[in-house]
Amino acid sequence: MKLLSGAIKAVFGILSKLFGSFSWSPPPWLDFLRHFSSNIRARRAVITTAVRDYVERQRAQRDQRKTGAQPRRVDFKRLGTVILAVFVVFALVMWYAAHRRGLIQVSGSVPELTKLEDVLKPDPVRILFSGSAARLDMIGKPLTKGVTISPAIEGEWTWVKDNVLLFRPKTDWLPGTKYTVRMDSSLFPDHVRLSSHSHSFTTPPFRAELASTEFYQDPEDPKIKKVIATVKFTHPVDAADFEKRIRLERADQKTGFMGIGGKSWPFTVSYDKYKGEAYIQSKAVDIPEKDTTMSISIDSGVRPMRDGPSSDKKLEAQVTIPGKYNFLRVESAELSLVRNERYEPEQVLVINTTAGVQEAELVKNLSVMVLPKDLPPVQGEEGKKNYKWSESSDPSKIGPEILALSTSLKLKPLPRDREYAELHSFKYSAPAGRYMYVKLNKGIKSFGGYELAKVYDAILRVPELPQELGIMSEGSILSLRGEKKLSVYTRDLEAIRFELGRVVPQDINHLVSQTRGDIKSPSFTNYNFSEENISERFTEVRRLSRAESGRTQYATLDFSRYLKSGPEHRGLF
Repeated sequence: MKLLSGAIKAVFGILSKLFGSFSWSPPPWLDFLRHFSSNIRARRAVITTAVRDYVERQRAQRDQRKTGAQPRRVDFKRLGTVILAVFVVFALVMWYAAHRRGLIQVSGSVPELTKLEDVLKPDPVRILFSGSAARLDMIGKPLTKGVTISPAIEGEWTWVKDNVLLFRPKTDWLPGTKYTVRMDSSLFPDHVRLSSHSHSFTTPPFRAELASTEFYQDPEDPKIKKVIATVKFTHPVDAADFEKRIRLERADQKTGFMGIGGKSWPFTVSYDKYKGEAYIQSKAVDIPEKDTTMSISIDSGVRPMRDGPSSDKKLEAQVTIPGKYNFLRVESAELSLVRNERYEPEQVLVINTTAGVQEAELVKNLSVMVLPKDLPPVQGEEGKKNYKWSESSDPSKIGPEILALSTSLKLKPLPRDREYAELHSFKYSAPAGRYMYVKLNKGIKSFGGYELAKVYDAILRVPELPQELGIMSEGSILSLRGEKKLSVYTRDLEAIRFELGRVVPQDINHLVSQTRGDIKSPSFTNYNFSEENISERFTEVRRLSRAESGRTQYATLDFSRYLKSGPEHRGLF
């Protein structure tokens, strides 16, 4: 019995060496026996069905014998061939797995695009090994033999770690090029076995991109109008080849028969210092009566300055050339409040246009009216008392009847930064909460010869003047030798209440330890501890004289009355 047990163990030991370890789980029938009482009814139907199928098969075979048909025989020759093929494949897989066991896997990095600058810094390449592969005496030292790269590129190989071989190129990588690194066996110790003695990678390809296109009007010379485009490249471009592939066409120019034979619109090209960006500028264009377009196309096949595959994508874009009556528009008209040097809010009308307009040209075509409180009878409709105007009301309904009852506003232009400006501001004075009708006549001319095609009008509400109270100066220190006064400004208030807390000198340390933030506005961190625990409290109410709505008033808080002789009454407030 012991001899049999030893033989079985020996057989299983040989099998485990050849095929690996095995695990065993109980067969389904063992579980079925454990749960026999609960499964017997379910299995009865299965057994009945199986018996019925067996009887039918026997009957079918009996019928075949009666009709002379021969039962199908097993082709043992074909079955043997299949079994042999499966065995051969299994043996090859096992051999390959055994051969690969213990091999160090080889992989590597792919260099990123090199940033175009005065001194190029190409990205290095790392050859990575899954285990220790370097000769210990070569780590950290440059290699002069045993490793090559193709196509050849000047650089230095170094073992930076026992499993990382680094190559630092001295020149930039060729774009879109497959490089192959080959490593000689002499580079590694004798016991090191590699999965491969070579590694290949492909550098990023050369690509071109239309970064931006626009219609440009010279801010100094109104006659100069161009279509400009910026093209960006991943690598320095071959300028001569690039310019041959550019074509500009205006939609309203003759293009030849069926689009063949037309001439490209003249253009010039300039580059940045690295040939990484190209700037295409069309010849000056005239103003068309209606909007038209200029198409920009750059054929595929643009080549980099150095060797490498050319670009594989055609670049196309269209730029709108605005017509004489389409370029100038009024983008917005708004009423706002602007603070002057005396901290007073001033009512300002701001008009924004899409092209620069002279102040005189705008003023002579601009009218601003304060609409009446009551709506007069219009177009057969009855008038309404205290009519509720709205900014969403249709301004086209403002007719002569309403304008006759409206009040014209006098506007004072504010200074601008240039003669032709897109932003124009005007001071005005109107009751807060009332509504204004703003109208700009058509025909206004802008810089470059464009004209406003349609009347612009809008209904705007005069903003309310805010109630305000604030300290006029910045900082947090007052000198004992000065006036000891704090100036404040107010607007539309009847009174001011000053609340002061003088920090008790012996409690200044609590102000530091129990607060956070800056000294001008500290906040207490403990809700059970506040300024009341460390300070004397004072309150002062100052009545203000009545003033015109929106007018700024000034007041001062005098600290002298809270200061007494002796250091104990001087400190932080």
